[in-house]
Amino acid sequence: MSAAAVRRRPFRAAVAAVALAALAACGGPRNSLNTATSQCFRALPLARNTVNNRGKLVGVRSVLGTTLARQLPEAAPLGKERLCVVAFRGPYGEAEVPRANPPGPGTYALVAVDRGGSTVLASFVVDDLPLRFRHLH
Repeated sequence: MSAAAVRRRPFRAAVAAVALAALAACGGPRNSLNTATSQCFRALPLARNTVNNRGKLVGVRSVLGTTLARQLPEAAPLGKERLCVVAFRGPYGEAEVPRANPPGPGTYALVAVDRGGSTVLASFVVDDLPLRFRHLH
C-alpha cells in the first residue's frame, strides 16, 4: 500500500462520519412545537377545506376545549375534549365558513378538529385570536 493511500484512509473515515451525522440530523424528529401539537398537523387538509381554501395559515394548536372556551365562550360545547385548533387569517365575511359560531364577519377563522384529524367539531370567525398560535416555517 502506498503512503498516499494510507494518508487518505483517515480522511475518508472522517468524511464518512460527517456524512452519517448529517443523515442522522436530517432524518431525526423536528419537534419545535410539542408532540401533541405536531399530531395536529394531520388536521390541516380538513381545516383548509372547511375555510374553502381561503386565508393564510396562522398556526395549529392542541388544546382542551375548556381552555379554548375560557377565551371563546362559543367553544363551551366542546367540553374537556383535547382537540386541534387550526387558525387562518382572512378576512372572512358572514357565513363564509360553514357552521361558524360566531358566523363572522371577522379577521380569523378557527377550525376545531378531533385529534385524529378526521372530523370538524366546530368553527369560529373572530376578530382576535383567543390563543397563541405558531407554525413551522
